[in-house]
Amino acid sequence: MRRTSGSDSQIFLSELEKEYFEWLCLLADFQKSGTVRHTNLAKTLYSVVFEHFVPNDDNRAEDGKNLRQLFSQTKGYSNISKQLNKECSVLEMLIALSLHMDYIIEHPPSQSIVARCFWEMLDNLGVSLYDDKTYFGLAHQQVLNNIKKLLSRQYRVTGEGGLFPLRSTKKDQRKVELWYQMQAYIEENY
Repeated sequence: MRRTSGSDSQIFLSELEKEYFEWLCLLADFQKSGTVRHTNLAKTLYSVVFEHFVPNDDNRAEDGKNLRQLFSQTKGYSNISKQLNKECSVLEMLIALSLHMDYIIEHPPSQSIVARCFWEMLDNLGVSLYDDKTYFGLAHQQVLNNIKKLLSRQYRVTGEGGLFPLRSTKKDQRKVELWYQMQAYIEENY
């Protein structure tokens, strides 16, 4: 797990990468309700590489890295993937998964729920409560611990402690790729 102390100069390779990070934060609504900021949480999620070992979770990493191309197209840049030649971050993976959830869940066409899906996953992971006013010391360590549990699949068989906890399951969710965990979660909750 790649870690940083949190300063911008250690997290971002360039001004372009910082702009990309800010774009990701807008997609996920890291400034919920206009007053509560979660910048430190976002930086932590961005600084940790999405490591995976369950078959096909590499697709989630590719989805996350594909956000770089979407950013490039949106901003009119040439593809920044070459400039950000690094592994997919946990933040990128979560936002890409939120985009998929938004597409799958039925809701009015004019209403995007990407941010809602994103924050629901962070709630399930147990890290959403750490805003910038409370994000220091033990909170930072708790976030890192919860991310480590997610990446190493050290949560309950039902998915509790991960992104997609289920009330009822016949499969050990720790061995199920994230895509199918998401599908089962949507089916059970939506």
